[in-house]
Amino acid sequence: LRLGRSEWMMLLSFATLLVLLWLALVVVVAVWAIAFGAGTAGGTPGAGAMLLGVIVFTAAVGVWVWAAVRLSLAPALSFDTGRFQIFEAWSLTRGSAGKIFLTYLAVVLIVFLIELVIFGGLALLGLLVGWDLSSVFGGLMSGPQYDQISNPARFLIINGALNLVVSMVAYPLSYAPVATIYRSLRRTEA
Repeated sequence: LRLGRSEWMMLLSFATLLVLLWLALVVVVAVWAIAFGAGTAGGTPGAGAMLLGVIVFTAAVGVWVWAAVRLSLAPALSFDTGRFQIFEAWSLTRGSAGKIFLTYLAVVLIVFLIELVIFGGLALLGLLVGWDLSSVFGGLMSGPQYDQISNPARFLIINGALNLVVSMVAYPLSYAPVATIYRSLRRTEA
């Protein structure tokens, strides 16, 4: 495995983007807390304070998602140029944030449906053939000890195998649109 400059720049921009997005999320929660706190300064929160908190939080999350979408091509841009680039992705995605968001949303829904089919199908099959799922997920499915697993080794093997299957489908579905969108926007930019 050989990692060149492009790979390291992509990794650095991806890590920086994650840190920036997490810090921005902290700001979003702080804005919500301040707005909610201002509405409850007199004591117990009223309907107006609750509504204000919901509106401010929804708007802040919307701005956060919009910024995340606008900056989401930074790792691809860094890989392509071999330079650390975060905010250059902002200008690259100008006018395309809505389409990019809808693409990401479609990918999330497709991956969710695949997971639902895999895990739901296995659960249904288990019910039809009479598998005793409590031997695998005993503490999670019944009894007062909801935080225990009756057979941790079996749980880890089954969970690992299922997650491997889901990952083999989810990762290509998640990353391919980013590369395709990036290529498309670079072509129109040139």
